[in-house]
Amino acid sequence: MAANHFRVNGERIDSLSEFLKRKTDDEWSNLLFYPESFESENRHPIVFTGKRFFEVSFKDTDFKRVRFVRCSFERCLFIGATITDCEFTDCKFIETNTSKLKIKRCLLDPLSFATNIWGQALQFTSAAECKM
Repeated sequence: MAANHFRVNGERIDSLSEFLKRKTDDEWSNLLFYPESFESENRHPIVFTGKRFFEVSFKDTDFKRVRFVRCSFERCLFIGATITDCEFTDCKFIETNTSKLKIKRCLLDPLSFATNIWGQALQFTSAAECKM
């Protein structure tokens, strides 16, 4: 269960540029992202398409102007993170701890968390069918 996942064992990463270099086969895994911010340096967003984030800690990280398309976040930590002006399109969160995650001015389908919350993929034909 996602709420019971509190620790990621991995290598410490101290900058966004270092993080970007750690990609292997469209995947980042077993990393501890330590910088306070994960954001675009200009007005254009950083874009990730079809990427997998596996056991990556983004604890207390501030995301700004980042776009994720068809990405998966598996066994990641977003504890205390803030996501502002970001987009998540067709993304999945699986066994990911989102305790105290703050989301501001973002495009994010709540069903992206369906597997994370209920532990299995759910199928809905409309948002009205999504009931707990």
